[in-house]
Amino acid sequence: MKKSRNTIIIIVVLLTLLTLISFKGRKHTFSSNGITVTLTSKFKSQKVSGAQVAYLTRKVGFMGNRDNKAFTFCSTLEGYTKKVVAAANLKDVEIFKYDEDGVTFMYAYYSTTVNNIRYKYMLVTKEGDNYYYTMNFWSLEKNFKKYEKQFMKWAKTIVVE
Repeated sequence: MKKSRNTIIIIVVLLTLLTLISFKGRKHTFSSNGITVTLTSKFKSQKVSGAQVAYLTRKVGFMGNRDNKAFTFCSTLEGYTKKVVAAANLKDVEIFKYDEDGVTFMYAYYSTTVNNIRYKYMLVTKEGDNYYYTMNFWSLEKNFKKYEKQFMKWAKTIVVE
């Protein structure tokens, strides 16, 4: 009897672990328009107006664009990031710099309302050889805290040309 109970407990634990792993999805690397990012297999490539790159799940999203440095008239990534924030008319946005383990990017958080739905974004900018890149991770504002650490982990995987 005790042996069967232990076997059942082990099976339940294994099934629980498999469910959790499948919910998160396996790591999957996407690459397009000079942006490479490692997300999960739950993301699907989508066409989104105004985005050169877009990967979506039912709950979160990632999109990105690149700008030719020659046409931005910015000499630094910080200057470019400030220009992006100003062009998007984002108010009271604090810009941060991440620079560890050979990974450098600027990032900020902001919220917007689209079709009466409130979203929160993590803006990420990176500098490549010939382009600056603007990217966003997002979710519903009410769910953002749940995804914020994951967005930062994914941001650290971004590589640009």
